[in-house]
Amino acid sequence: MTGSHSSIADDLNAELFEHFGTRAGLLIALYRDYDERQTLAMRAALETNGRTLEDVAGIVSAAYIDCVLTAGPEFGAIFAARSATEEMEDFRQSLRDSYVAEYREAFARFVKLPRQEGQVLMEGILGASEALAQAAASGRTSREQAIAALSRIMLGALSAPDRP
Repeated sequence: MTGSHSSIADDLNAELFEHFGTRAGLLIALYRDYDERQTLAMRAALETNGRTLEDVAGIVSAAYIDCVLTAGPEFGAIFAARSATEEMEDFRQSLRDSYVAEYREAFARFVKLPRQEGQVLMEGILGASEALAQAAASGRTSREQAIAALSRIMLGALSAPDRP
């Protein structure tokens, strides 16, 4: 970099860190913005097309898988980087909590779950979502296969007559 470019980069870095505090703060702000846009799109799809439990499972599954795929092949690295500091780990947990809440809300019209049972079940569904999204992002499975499998897992877990 030439001297003037280096100075501009230094000024930009100083400005970014002044605003966001840390590199983690910047990554959190970027990811939060991305996540909010994806969540709004999912809610709109649910409002328009979420007429049955099957519809909702398909919409929620596609939304999660597509969010990861849209983030690009760097998703795994971003996901790992989010856990590198306490600030990032706290943010990662807040994201997980918000996904669980979104899942509960999406399925609430069709399935009534006690608070503790619902929390545990939604955390399990989120774990499946994360695993299948990572499999699709890494090319180990297709988008369509990941969405279909996740929908089946959701429907199986939510409609099982012998739920604990």
